[in-house]
Amino acid sequence: MLKDGWPFLALAVFLFAVAFPLIRFGLLTAVLFEVRRGHRRPWLGRAFRWATDLETWAMPDVYILGLAVAYFRLAAAINVSLGPGAICYILAGTLSMFVRATLDKAEVWRRIAPDNELAGGQSTRSSSAASCPSCTTTR
Repeated sequence: MLKDGWPFLALAVFLFAVAFPLIRFGLLTAVLFEVRRGHRRPWLGRAFRWATDLETWAMPDVYILGLAVAYFRLAAAINVSLGPGAICYILAGTLSMFVRATLDKAEVWRRIAPDNELAGGQSTRSSSAASCPSCTTTR
């Protein structure tokens, strides 16, 4: 695409198909690793929020669908095959969809910043309700 005079399209495909999914995977890996170890680092909330926000922009599942359509349309007319890169991308996209479907964001947020309860069941947080658009939690 870049050689054919489509630099903005090439950049968009690179960002949405490669860069954003890799950044999201890296952030999720770091956050879940630290949460699993029981560490509450100050950057965990910000990193998980970024990973959650990138979920919208990281689109390997969309590219897998496009790849499937293109493959079967071309296979009807010419001899095509999927190479190791395409197979790895399909596997990574499938795992991304699996993580998106099974990750309990509310539980991750609870482990990043658990409620601090006093004796008698009272919370140390203020009594006014607040809503978080990233984790969809209301407190």
